[in-house]
Amino acid sequence: MPNHSLPRLIPANRVAGLLDTLPTARHKFVLALIAVRALRPKQISTLLLADLDRSTGRLQVRSSGDGRSDAVRVVHLDEHTLLLAKNMLAERHERWPMSSNPHLVLSAVSAMHPDASPVDYTMDWVADLTGLNATQLRRDRILDEAVETVDPVHLMRLFGLSPATAMTYVRTAHPDRFINDPRRHNVASCWCTPLFAQAGTGRHI
Repeated sequence: MPNHSLPRLIPANRVAGLLDTLPTARHKFVLALIAVRALRPKQISTLLLADLDRSTGRLQVRSSGDGRSDAVRVVHLDEHTLLLAKNMLAERHERWPMSSNPHLVLSAVSAMHPDASPVDYTMDWVADLTGLNATQLRRDRILDEAVETVDPVHLMRLFGLSPATAMTYVRTAHPDRFINDPRRHNVASCWCTPLFAQAGTGRHI
């Protein structure tokens, strides 16, 4: 992969405190799913109320985020994100107590129309409110974990990445662990450290 296409860590002072800048519980919960759990906006937009189990801290996420019956993985939410989910659901009930829309995250339009599309999966408001778009925040979270864990298998399990994508993040975070093969032009030919799993601390938002 060309160097210019590899992710880069966002300076910590740009990430810290982002939640405090957001106006509603819905915005804060969505940002946490992107910047902490590294979910794609499209995946978030198609989440259903039934996908969230607050008692166990589990969230079921469809791999493609297109609403079809495809592979589902379980994302384990930390206590802080669960609190944000609780606040969002309380806000939802207060604003739209009669809503029958089955989606987890609603907008003012979809709340009153069960058959309406869920929230805009592009989520342009993230960039408008934080100065960082959803893709930047998601990639930053994964790369931050790669710095901590040095294990592509851990990244695959935690974020639902493909092997190739996981290796891209590991290679970016630890270029010194790879030996370049002059016979190959775009990938490192040798991963030079044993794989091991270690949960990273992640960024605080």
